[in-house]
Amino acid sequence: AGFSGEIPTAELFIRSTQMAVFCPIMQFHSDTQNSNWDRTPWNIAERNEDKRALEIYRDYANLRMNILPYIYNEAIHVAEKGEPMMRPLVFDYINDKRLYNIEDEYLFGRFLLVAPVTEEGQRQREIYLPEGEWIDFWNGIKYSGQKYIKYLCDLDKIPVLIKNNSIIPFNLNNDFKIGGYVGNKVDLYHNLCFMIVGEIKEKYIFRDDLGNKILFTQENGKIKVYISGKIDKIYIISSKSLSLEGQVAEHMVKQNLNIYKIINL
Repeated sequence: AGFSGEIPTAELFIRSTQMAVFCPIMQFHSDTQNSNWDRTPWNIAERNEDKRALEIYRDYANLRMNILPYIYNEAIHVAEKGEPMMRPLVFDYINDKRLYNIEDEYLFGRFLLVAPVTEEGQRQREIYLPEGEWIDFWNGIKYSGQKYIKYLCDLDKIPVLIKNNSIIPFNLNNDFKIGGYVGNKVDLYHNLCFMIVGEIKEKYIFRDDLGNKILFTQENGKIKVYISGKIDKIYIISSKSLSLEGQVAEHMVKQNLNIYKIINL
């Protein structure tokens, strides 16, 4: 969205906001010399006479708070491993020569592939998927990797795909809807949720600022969850029914998702 000079169009502001959600730091700046250059979403909407700038910004600000547990846990991982948070695809798939010159896609953490939309009026873009399987973040469609795909990207979304066989932590409200409002507290999650995508092929560890730790494993088709610390409950989310061992207090289905409430005994 820039810093100084004339403001961008509402569409380009929206596109920059969408990418910023999937960056280590989501931050907007404005030159203070001219109030008309203010990069706030309400000024962008008013100056462009396009209320979508504010409406879509609000949805993505909510989404940012939804994925905060993922961002924090991945930040711990990359800090300990000495790896980047925003990763060129070739970093994790070095043997795929088709990735050597791809500069407009990246991995955000280990499990989210992001392909920003940067051109005004663009509603479709070509993206390359590395090996493996990739699940559309927005609708759950599965794609095979090592090929290019044409991705439809209306103004309300950019291409984001989840690496199959991974776990994505979320902070969700009681509707368990991605994009739902959860406030702006960074030290207290409304509902700590874990979306299991595919199978758990290797152990997954989640940590937070308070010293809490959650371990996920899968053995003989059964998912085991170990909670240490003061977390009293978590929720596990999946598009399919799961076989969970242990402390399942409740099972519900919302928006075609299976939601399991796990209590810490």
